[in-house]
Amino acid sequence: MKKEHQGGRSEMDVPGSPAEPSLVLVCVTDQKQCERLIHAGVLVARRESLAPHVFSVQPKAQAGRNCGIALEYLFRIAKDSGADMTVYYSDDPMEVTSSFLGRKPVRHIVTGLPSTGGRRQDSGFVRELRKRFPGIPISMVDLNGSIHAAEPVPGREARSADSRERRHLHEHAIYTK
Repeated sequence: MKKEHQGGRSEMDVPGSPAEPSLVLVCVTDQKQCERLIHAGVLVARRESLAPHVFSVQPKAQAGRNCGIALEYLFRIAKDSGADMTVYYSDDPMEVTSSFLGRKPVRHIVTGLPSTGGRRQDSGFVRELRKRFPGIPISMVDLNGSIHAAEPVPGREARSADSRERRHLHEHAIYTK
């Protein structure tokens, strides 16, 4: 793992870099069961000839502490699957995710599929992603590992990467392998 502090960049972070591949962004939490999301993201990436990238936003209060058993486990699963993984620390996961999506060539997003009382539903996070980035397909993975497509937002036109919001990240620290 390489630790970068706010304002730090690696060569891989340079937007528009010719070597930067188009990505499937796999959004995970700090739970071991997110392994199924990584595996599904790798399948989507292979199917669409994209590179998988695992992404997590943790509360700022967790910054500077050990990544925790679950995140270390997910780092290992990502690495073994050929995916890079980035963990941001922020109390505003939607803004951090939106900023990342505005800077990187993400072509597909994979998230978990929340379940309430046995019913499947979009989370507020997924609904907001669909509103902000209607041109990026979103797949949701249920607890059994099945992949479901999120429905597009009606009446919203796809936005190009150039017209996406580009907000400055206010994260405390970034960890990437």
